[in-house]
Amino acid sequence: MIRAATATILCGLAALLVGGCYQYHIVSLESVRPGMDIRATVSDDAALGLMGALGEMRLDLQGEVLEVQNRSILLAVPDLRATVGFGNPAFHQRVRLDHGQVLRVELRTLNRGRTWGLVGGVGVGLGLLLWEAVGRGWVGGPTEGRDKGGEV
Repeated sequence: MIRAATATILCGLAALLVGGCYQYHIVSLESVRPGMDIRATVSDDAALGLMGALGEMRLDLQGEVLEVQNRSILLAVPDLRATVGFGNPAFHQRVRLDHGQVLRVELRTLNRGRTWGLVGGVGVGLGLLLWEAVGRGWVGGPTEGRDKGGEV
C-alpha cells in the first residue's frame, strides 16, 4: 500500500506539473473589449515612456482593459511598488497605449482542465492524509478503553 506521505508528495508534484489555472492566447488588438484581462507586450519606447507612472521598465503589461478608443486602449496595470498582504497590488495605474506601441496582445482565460486537475490532486492528497490519520488512530480511531474491549 502506498503511504499517505508519499502519495501526498506525488499529488503535490502532479499539481505543480499541471501548473497555473490560467493560460494566454494571442488575440488581435481590435478584438480587445473593456473588462478583458490581457497581457500587452509594448515597444521599448513605450516602456521607457511609462517608467514614470510604473516606477520601472516593463515590456509586458498585465491588467484589465478599461476603455477602448479608435486607436488606443486604457489599461489598469497593477502598481508593484505598493503591495499589501502576500504581494497583492494595493493600487493600479491607468496607462493609455496607442495601437502603434503594442507589439502583441494575449487574452487571459481560465483553463478548466488544469483547474480540475489541481483541485483533484489536492483533494486526493488530503483524502490520503485523512485516511492515514484515521488508520493510525490519530483522528476518529479507537481509544484506550475500546482497544481492550472495555467501555468508555
